[in-house]
Amino acid sequence: MIPNKIICGDFLEVMKDWPENSIDMIFVDPPYGKEGISNYINISKMAKRVLKEGHFAVFYASDYWFKETFIPVCENLNFFYLFHILNRRGHNSVFPRKIFQAAKTIMVFTKGKSQPLNWVCNLLSTEKSKSHRTDNWEQSVDDAMFFIDAFTKEGDLVVDPNVGSGTTCVAAKQLGRNYIGIDISEKYCGVAENRLAQNYLI
Repeated sequence: MIPNKIICGDFLEVMKDWPENSIDMIFVDPPYGKEGISNYINISKMAKRVLKEGHFAVFYASDYWFKETFIPVCENLNFFYLFHILNRRGHNSVFPRKIFQAAKTIMVFTKGKSQPLNWVCNLLSTEKSKSHRTDNWEQSVDDAMFFIDAFTKEGDLVVDPNVGSGTTCVAAKQLGRNYIGIDISEKYCGVAENRLAQNYLI
């Protein structure tokens, strides 16, 4: 388990032999939709084993499939709080519910009991930069930095099992944390490695 790298593969295989109580934070944006539910379950099971006691797992959440993801994760980790990120660039349409969604939901869990390092607000308002976009689902580095800064300290190890284009690892690097990003897509592993090599701030 070597830090500060991107690993191409299925996180279930990559992490299966990692030591218990060996990482400080999981921060992840799993695929949404019915087909993504199993990722929340599998990641929370993995977190129960590899997270250090009292440390945090942070998940972007699908409001539409909230019940199907939230309840199973609660079987493996302790619920801490819900956070919301205002979408300042417009609302997303949720079909077939006829809802304009103005915020993204973040589920925060702990292994055991813990607190953030400082007081934090559960409502974020960040403007997502479009200077570096690889797909429609890429999240904001500012958002990732907020959670990593709130729930880890310098030198901690942050792991993203569905790293995509590398946003979590970029944020961790900027904050002086160690990181490991895992993704099954060779394409996105390459994008993430390129961003980190060029020290992108976004």
